[in-house]
Amino acid sequence: MYEKPSTSNKVFLIRQLVNTKMGEGASLTDHVNEFNSLLSRLILVDIKFDDEVQALLIVAILAT
Repeated sequence: MYEKPSTSNKVFLIRQLVNTKMGEGASLTDHVNEFNSLLSRLILVDIKFDDEVQALLIVAILAT
């Protein structure tokens, strides 16, 4: 799916990423897949995170 690299779309995707939380009883695999999907969508709009930032984000998301 083509993502338009507009500012509002970038903000929307970043908000989705940082507001992602793993619900109680949720599948870890599904949650990690959702996280990776959001990262892929961000890459399509020219926002890339290095490996360390990605690791910190996933740890923060799983810890909530």
